[in-house]
Amino acid sequence: MAQPGWLENFDLASAQKRYQILATMLIVGLQFACAFGNFSVLAFVPLRDPIEPGSYHPRLVLLFNLVGSVASGIFSDKFGRKMAFDIILMVLMAVCFLYFSGIVVSFMFFIVIIAFLGGATSTVGAIFISETMANKMNRGSLIARQFLGELFGQLVSMITIIISSSSVSQKYKDYYFTFNNRWMSVVVATATMMVAGYTYLFWVKRIPESPRYTYFVWNNSRKAASDAKRLLIREVTNGEEEEATVLQNLTFGLFSWEFYNLHGWHLLGVTATSFVNGINYLTQLLFLNLIFHQYALLVPPSKPELLLFLAMLMTVTTVLGFLCQVFLIDRINRFCILFACFCIKAVLMVLVLLETPWKKKDNITELCVYYVLCNIIYNFANATNFVVAAEIFPTRMRGTCHGITVAGIKGENPRRCEQRARIRVIS
Repeated sequence: MAQPGWLENFDLASAQKRYQILATMLIVGLQFACAFGNFSVLAFVPLRDPIEPGSYHPRLVLLFNLVGSVASGIFSDKFGRKMAFDIILMVLMAVCFLYFSGIVVSFMFFIVIIAFLGGATSTVGAIFISETMANKMNRGSLIARQFLGELFGQLVSMITIIISSSSVSQKYKDYYFTFNNRWMSVVVATATMMVAGYTYLFWVKRIPESPRYTYFVWNNSRKAASDAKRLLIREVTNGEEEEATVLQNLTFGLFSWEFYNLHGWHLLGVTATSFVNGINYLTQLLFLNLIFHQYALLVPPSKPELLLFLAMLMTVTTVLGFLCQVFLIDRINRFCILFACFCIKAVLMVLVLLETPWKKKDNITELCVYYVLCNIIYNFANATNFVVAAEIFPTRMRGTCHGITVAGIKGENPRRCEQRARIRVIS
């Protein structure tokens, strides 16, 4: 069924969309806070326990991240995108407040909650932006801007870690690993990133529910038009109101034969592509990291200088990857981007195997170039996966399908976390 005309007539440049633009900024801010917390935790825990790395159960963290992605998608399909975001925000603020006040003493509890909310924010944020503000011409670039919040969260987290590690190592040289209370301040700093959350609560009554969700799921075209009146170029006609009654007959579920015929292969294909894309990238990342540490090309991972080096690499590559996506995703076919990125990464892997530049300790430049290219291509393809999942599935089950896709993207993370935690430097 064709979509009603008012769903296709979004004007991004219109001044009437100031509240929706504000909502986008707040979603980016929430993504920033979750990324800050996740990145701080992942960087802090191995340094806290270098004798028995891996004891912090990275698979448990991944499990809660995947559960957060899928659960938030299902919740957003049942109760609405706005309600899902409200719940995520309030839980995140409550956890940070409890941890900051000392009520919650379990560090693992804080880790899994942040992991859960990080996965939930990625899923609901992309859907909310795509349904509330985007059209077919700018949906890709708008969703890409959500990832900029994650980028800045990682950057600020890395800067905080570097400053904290330098001050702690200088003041407590003999207790570099045992003085854990000072390192806790790095994680507790996540609570200071909740300014966007408080702002969102202040403006929450002014931000309407996604008009697509209201129209297609609640079958209420009048409320959808009222909520989206700042977005509309023309009013909803009586004919469009009658179309909503037809949608009541489309009640098939996720595991029904009708969904399998319409979107079963889409869901399987996008999830499998995301999983294979993650395997390709993470295999390269593990291989290059092992080379770095095996031949002592870098300082040991227990020292802050390694974090500084990784910060420089990740900053450049992540920025370039996101910029490529913002400027190219609406000009090139999504599936062409995914296929091209996968092929390029495969070629890079073959080149690394053939050239073996790591055998020359004085020739680290080539290896760094490979490392940078792999990260750029991965960020480009990873963000494209989010856009594809937010476009091809029906509105009534978009959140659930998108959550499953996000779980596929992160399916290989436990192997990376566990192996990176157990790397040893051979001197």
